[in-house]
Amino acid sequence: TDLQIVIAVTGWMGAAIHQNQQRVVLMKQQDINEYLLELTRNYFADIVMMDRIVSEIMVFAKATLNAERGSFFVIDPECEDELVADLFEETLGEDGFLHKRKVKIRMNRDRGIAGLVATTGKMVNIKDAYKDPRFNKEVDLKTGFVTRSILCMPILGKNGVLGVVQLVNKQNAPCFTTTDENIFKTFSVYCSLALNFSQLQDQMKKIAIRNDIKTEMLMYHMHPCTHDLEHVMGSPELAQLPEGFETFSWYIFGFEDIAPQLCLYMFHKLASDAFINLKISVEFILTMRKSYRSNPYHNFEHAFNVLHCMYNILLRNRDIFTPLEQIALMVGSIGHDVDHPGVTNNFLRFADHSISKLYNDSPLENHHFQVSMFIIHSTKLFDHFSPEVFRDLTQEIHDAILATDLALYFRCRTRILGILSDKEFDWTSGAHRILLKSIMMTTCDLSGQCKPFNVTIRITQNVYTEFYQQGDVEKSMGQTPLSMMDRAKQYLIPEDQVKFVSMVCLPCVELLITLLPNCEALSRQCRELRDKWKEIVEKKDWKTDESFN
Repeated sequence: TDLQIVIAVTGWMGAAIHQNQQRVVLMKQQDINEYLLELTRNYFADIVMMDRIVSEIMVFAKATLNAERGSFFVIDPECEDELVADLFEETLGEDGFLHKRKVKIRMNRDRGIAGLVATTGKMVNIKDAYKDPRFNKEVDLKTGFVTRSILCMPILGKNGVLGVVQLVNKQNAPCFTTTDENIFKTFSVYCSLALNFSQLQDQMKKIAIRNDIKTEMLMYHMHPCTHDLEHVMGSPELAQLPEGFETFSWYIFGFEDIAPQLCLYMFHKLASDAFINLKISVEFILTMRKSYRSNPYHNFEHAFNVLHCMYNILLRNRDIFTPLEQIALMVGSIGHDVDHPGVTNNFLRFADHSISKLYNDSPLENHHFQVSMFIIHSTKLFDHFSPEVFRDLTQEIHDAILATDLALYFRCRTRILGILSDKEFDWTSGAHRILLKSIMMTTCDLSGQCKPFNVTIRITQNVYTEFYQQGDVEKSMGQTPLSMMDRAKQYLIPEDQVKFVSMVCLPCVELLITLLPNCEALSRQCRELRDKWKEIVEKKDWKTDESFN
């Protein structure tokens, strides 16, 4: 019948109209998403500033939802007791954008829609503002503006409300619809991303400023005292070197007071072109000394010994290494343990120390490198080098310091043994030279075990004193320390030393001698030390409380 036809046609017409409306909404939603994605992409690429993106989002929201006015409130997270916000609102300017007020505003929790939304974190859609008791008419009375409808949405972050966006007066309809609410939610999501990122940027800027302040303070306290600086500058050159200084068996005992002058002598003799400014060189050495902690073992005395050993190796092989390599090996030696906390890498990882969080591998060695570079920069030691030379030097220093991680040494040893067994070591190969320099750094780091026994026994005592301090802390944390770190097992020191010298020190030194035979005195003294410890073990001539003395 005609009625059935009309019903069928109108049904299809209704479905078509509804489908078209949904299509229009989806297209509008797609346009919104594409626009906001592009906007936020530019923002995260630092192409636009926060004020600009807030303004553009609000202008687009106004146009999309046909609102007469729009405002954007950014809540100040540092004001906990009251609602304080930056207000972005339209001005009389002709640019069509929102502008931030120079003074923050206080939002009333009890009066005003924005304050209500900021407090509750819930959206408010007011159909007729003057009939809603939550609306504060005072602003309209002062300005003459007539508010009819309001759509106000919170911008939420993980810690609560970040801000509030508010549209006023739907222009082509009496009020904002449910569809408008859904579209507005999309805007709030992108606003939340922008605000979160903005807050992170602000936090990073503040952290950077605090770091600058702390760095300046650190530089002040790291700088050597005037007395020490004047003392060394007053007599930078020694009348004569200590007897036996240029032998591997010499040690700093009794000459600690002239250690800075001895460092200066070694640097000038091997790298005079690098250390051209006397005052800067002295400042570098004294700052490095001051930056070592007063640990029983990992202190400036140890750093000096490593530098002294490297000096003697290079002194005998100057024609093999480039000036840049010699500078890096010397600087790496004096800085290889700077600011050492007196504990091992494993302990740092177990204790979840900040240094272990910062570096995945070789945390201590990476820290020593960073501190060394900080001192180099702060003293302007190598400012006379070109950027290219300084870059290469930095890499060499980095490689040298990281080579003192024993975990890396064992890998390096395996590689270089394979090369030597095949008789393929190439002095012109950069990779092969890196392996050799790594072995040199490890040898110097262990060179305390290549001294006469009366020297080594004091060094060993310092090592175990530091180990036992760590072991005590491990026990207090409910852990069982290694025997070498357990003061209750001091009777095992001779056996432990035989193993350490035989399995770590001597193989490293002998590997070095294979390539640099003129350093044979190191291996000879190391073997003598091993034999001395073996003798103590065999004769059971070790009294826990007296032997170190």
